Amino acid sequence: MKSRTTKVVFALFAGVLLMGGAQTANAAQLTSSQIQAIISLLQSFNADPAVIQSTAAALGGGQVYPGYPTYPTYPTYPNYPVPSYPTPSYPTPTYPYPGQQYPYSYSNTEFRLDRTFTLYPGQSAREYRGDLTLTLDQIDGYGSYYYSSSSRGDSVRITLGVSCSSGTYCATLWYPQQSFTLDEDETVRYMGYEVTVTDIARDRATFRVEDDGRNDNDHDDASITVEEPDRGDDVEQGDTLRIKWTVEDRPANSEIELALYTEYGHSVGVIAIVDGRSGSYSWRVPTPNLYCTMQYPNGLCGMDLRGDYFIRARLVADTSYNNSYEYDADDSGVFTIER
Repeated sequence: MKSRTTKVVFALFAGVLLMGGAQTANAAQLTSSQIQAIISLLQSFNADPAVIQSTAAALGGGQVYPGYPTYPTYPTYPNYPVPSYPTPSYPTPTYPYPGQQYPYSYSNTEFRLDRTFTLYPGQSAREYRGDLTLTLDQIDGYGSYYYSSSSRGDSVRITLGVSCSSGTYCATLWYPQQSFTLDEDETVRYMGYEVTVTDIARDRATFRVEDDGRNDNDHDDASITVEEPDRGDDVEQGDTLRIKWTVEDRPANSEIELALYTEYGHSVGVIAIVDGRSGSYSWRVPTPNLYCTMQYPNGLCGMDLRGDYFIRARLVADTSYNNSYEYDADDSGVFTIER
């Protein structure tokens, strides 16, 4: 049961509520501090929360509906996903830029005479089974800082030198390296070679090397003809047999493989491998049971050869592999080896 004081307060504010319903404009003239003081007084007397809310609404000029909160509510909007936009992907800039280093680390390679080959800056190439070396040092002359795939260089800086091929006789005369700056389609002469820049791209250059036009790589007309030994010749073990041949339209870097076959076409072995030019070779017909070196080929040293044979000469591009490219081949006449 509430105390008498509480009843008095309720009666007082009941009157205020009645007046507030008819004189909302006057109640609305109360300041927020005054309204808050009245609400605090009601709360100190433990007034019913509904009464407190109705009083606050009346003093504030608002209207109270049973069962609804006096504070404004806002509609809940759907939780739409945040749009995700792809991150733009720009192409990685291509070297070389002015002042930048070339990020290439390519191993050295080989080139053949009269054939085009491509090098990147910092890469070197060596003549196949020869002595000339060519290094592409730098590509110069770009027009702008940004380069498209069609960007091209104006000139190249190269270094030419000679080195001794492995397993060959080397002259004692030393030839110094020389550096050159060449434009596209420009040719420079060095140690009997003609080096031409056939194409300059943004990051590579293409070259062609000739040896003064003495040799070419036109394979269609390359041929070899064995002239000796003749049919019916005979030779004894331990004697020297001359093998002679001629070469027409010799391809550059070619070699000649001289091999012995029985008269029925069965291979006995390789006698020698010589330079691809026209010439001759003196073969010492082996004597059996001799001490022989492990060198290959060694002239069929130590073999016991008796009977009828012929020599086959093969003009080839590379004798380092069994599947070497053969330009042409020819056989000698059948001759006899006696003891």
